[in-house]
Amino acid sequence: MSLDIVELIAGGGCNPLSKKLHALFTAYHPYLATLNLFLEGPAPLPATINPAISANGEADSPGGGQLIDISGLKPCAYILWGSPPH
Repeated sequence: MSLDIVELIAGGGCNPLSKKLHALFTAYHPYLATLNLFLEGPAPLPATINPAISANGEADSPGGGQLIDISGLKPCAYILWGSPPH
């Protein structure tokens, strides 16, 4: 799996994020059935995103990245995770 944030690539890692971020991801496993993208940090957090998985077990972010609205989050440290459900 590969995971990144467009705004951190384009704007540099030390600039604060505001209102939205775009998650870039690619995941592949021949038995991948579902994928969870979520933020970890203080509540309230945006809902978990479950992107579509292709028949060959691959999930890719849409062009420009998967939009995640972070306008309701307090300024803090958050972690973007991507994982199959356990």
